[in-house]
Amino acid sequence: FTATVSAYSQGVNMAYKLNKNEDAFDFLQFVRTSSSAQIELELIKKVDDASFRNLIERTGVLQFKNYAQWDWPLLLVICRGMLKTNRRIDDLNRNTKFIRRLIVFFRPYRFRFSGIPIVDVKNPDLIVDVGCSFFRALCETESGLKIFKDDLKFFPQIINSFYKLFEGIHDENVFIMKSLRNTMSSGYVKLLCILTLSQNGVTLLNKWNIFSIIYKLFSFKTEEYEYLLCLFLRELSLWKSPHGILILKKAMVCESSVVKRFATDMIGYHLGILKKPDLPYKINNMYRNELNSVDERTHVNIVSSLNTDQETELLTILIRQLYDILPSVVAAADKILYFYSLNQYNNPILLTKHSFKRDISILINLIEPMIDQLIMLNSPLLYLSLTTKDGFELLKNKGYLDNERYKWLTFKNFEYANLMKQMFKGSLKYDSFEEI
Repeated sequence: FTATVSAYSQGVNMAYKLNKNEDAFDFLQFVRTSSSAQIELELIKKVDDASFRNLIERTGVLQFKNYAQWDWPLLLVICRGMLKTNRRIDDLNRNTKFIRRLIVFFRPYRFRFSGIPIVDVKNPDLIVDVGCSFFRALCETESGLKIFKDDLKFFPQIINSFYKLFEGIHDENVFIMKSLRNTMSSGYVKLLCILTLSQNGVTLLNKWNIFSIIYKLFSFKTEEYEYLLCLFLRELSLWKSPHGILILKKAMVCESSVVKRFATDMIGYHLGILKKPDLPYKINNMYRNELNSVDERTHVNIVSSLNTDQETELLTILIRQLYDILPSVVAAADKILYFYSLNQYNNPILLTKHSFKRDISILINLIEPMIDQLIMLNSPLLYLSLTTKDGFELLKNKGYLDNERYKWLTFKNFEYANLMKQMFKGSLKYDSFEEI
């Protein structure tokens, strides 16, 4: 059985090397018949205590301090499924150095994780995802949460590094641009943000004032601050804490055009319309791959469980962007609203899982105060609005229909005819309009 789990973990490893999608690997017999989610569920059910101890030994964590000698794919499989019981965490913490060694590895000032040069790591995202799964497992059990609370070095060191950054102190700082560019340090943002997926994690972040640090980042305007802000926006979960949505709202009106545009795209992602946007600064080879299957399943579940109040809040924020001074932000917001009205999703699974159907009727009341702006932009939302009774009446009362009818009768028909002539001239090789 342990050989089966090890073989599966190697499939996971190869998935990270290619596209981080474990579901794509059908060369393993047990992957041919099931998705990776079902496989891992079955594996977890079959793990007895003896097999679990054997798997822990195989990771290499107990034998070696050097991260390069650890079996990271196997660690990922263990952390994201097999550590979610109090008994196992208690046993590992009491009788082995497994839990402590992983915690110590991720402490910033040990420089084991934070000091790893990016160029020396084949799969940096794999190591970060192990840390995320490990932290999440600790937060989901009473025993793990106690271990996390008793550790008085991880969070204080994170806080100290951020305040060094704010004060311009660069010595041994994991968040200066040099460290973010050349080491695994940017992974700390994802490790912190994974905690926003659970209420226990949010409680920890509140206790250590991590959200206050994120708000403080808006006060600075250099590239490293913009990069960190975009990274937080990319990884934060919105709904377990009010801070998630407040940070997103603050990003939508901040001075940085880079952060503002990125935040606009993130609303499309949270609505399930756009894929997870790439970071605006390509400072290293982290966060370049598509979502792994576990992240994708988590995202699908979050989007499909959105209620009308949550979607309305996101749409209201997005509609305000139609008045932004940046054309790229306005265009992005208009595009997301249009796809929303068409009930389009980035992941087709969401079409069957979402709790209600989206269409333009949901938007009519929200866009009514902005209708003059939409008319000025000549937004495609106007044409979709005409397909509903309320939308038709709204545009009629605004004089939009009479104005469009006048335009078509006076000059738009001629413009359209000339456009068609140009198309025919190019495709049919006519020399002049008279030949058409």
